[in-house]
Amino acid sequence: MTTCSDIVGMLDFHLDRELGAADTEFVTRHLDTCGACSRLLAQRIAMRDRLRQAARDDAADLPPGLATRVRRSLAPASAADRWVWRLLPVAAAVILIVAGARWYRLQDGAGLSPAMQVGFNDHVHCALLRKYPTGLPMAQMVRDLGPGYADLVPAIEQHLPGDYRVESAHRCAWRGRSYVHVVARSGSSVLSLVIAKRAAGEAFENDLRTIVSSADGVPLYTSAVERFSLAGFETRDHLVYLISDLDQNQNLVTLEAMTPQLRSALD
Repeated sequence: MTTCSDIVGMLDFHLDRELGAADTEFVTRHLDTCGACSRLLAQRIAMRDRLRQAARDDAADLPPGLATRVRRSLAPASAADRWVWRLLPVAAAVILIVAGARWYRLQDGAGLSPAMQVGFNDHVHCALLRKYPTGLPMAQMVRDLGPGYADLVPAIEQHLPGDYRVESAHRCAWRGRSYVHVVARSGSSVLSLVIAKRAAGEAFENDLRTIVSSADGVPLYTSAVERFSLAGFETRDHLVYLISDLDQNQNLVTLEAMTPQLRSALD
């Protein structure tokens, strides 16, 4: 009996067309009938495309002769290693190096205020780089969030823009700090709601200017890095973030619509 775990282990090989004919047919038949695995494959394709686009965006800034230097630095040390080199064309190596450097710059939210970095780091490392089960029923996501956060998913779903849909809601952690995280997607676009317990001295008001106040008078703050838009507000105990590929104004308006219900849920 075919299980999703069998297929997930073959998806990357399928994506790179490295499976034999029989295995390719086996994976294709499963994908035709399994929405969860099909969505996972689509996410991996989207991530690959984003990395390639990041490399293209940075290509103009590459110094002359980089490809030659990369080839020399990666050249096999011995004849036994040459089979590896044949599998790694220089173009792919440059893409990986440039895209990797871009993600390295992003991983600490370079240029963001300390308070905004808290939520942004979780978005990058959880929503973009990790893989969580998707397509779970609402009741399961609510259980995964645990006591105190059960009302978050319904509050978010009511105000998602366009055809965004919640696909995951869970607890996660980055560098030893725990978060509540709800992820919504629309095709290859990703939207995160991140909620962190406030640590001593953490506050948006010390770092950023107030952009707009929601209907119940809560100050909202906004920022941006690379192609990501961030908006947030704070309660006595929490820092709340919305991070997405939306433009900065739409991201802010989306959080503004959610704020009354989110604040009520947290209170």
